[in-house]
Amino acid sequence: MMIYINQRINNTENVGYREFGFGKEVTLDTCSYLIEIPKYEFINLMNTTYNDCIDELKKDDEITGEFDPPFPGATEYPSLEVFIEDHKEAFVEFFKIYFETDFLSLLFSNKNDPVYVINSVDNIEITDASVIVSGKAYKKDDIRLPKITPFISQKADFVPEMVASRG
Repeated sequence: MMIYINQRINNTENVGYREFGFGKEVTLDTCSYLIEIPKYEFINLMNTTYNDCIDELKKDDEITGEFDPPFPGATEYPSLEVFIEDHKEAFVEFFKIYFETDFLSLLFSNKNDPVYVINSVDNIEITDASVIVSGKAYKKDDIRLPKITPFISQKADFVPEMVASRG
């Protein structure tokens, strides 16, 4: 697997993902990222998560009595390998709905102090050999917190008198 930030090779320890507000615009300077992972590695990485999702979808189908096919003409949920190989476009849509942050959580640990934070998945491409995920990230050091001005009430001088008079 290769990770590029601004077209430079990076490693997983330097990268995290935005857990809250993922995909929402940020006011920070963003940079591009690209993750290229061999297809077999992607399938091994995602297989358990995919199967858990399919199990949940099957439970929902039993409850509602309806089957929502993952691609036109589907009569059942395919294995991850078949889905990726035979129905690439439909898998990309399925991935965007169900797996964007799951995929990132399997690759990156936000417990480290990452240098770069992935903010969005903007494109997914499936080639014969690999899965390529790309989008926007930002440098964690660029986070600019608002300047906090302490608030002092004009009535603060009267508080000790009020407390003292109750005593």
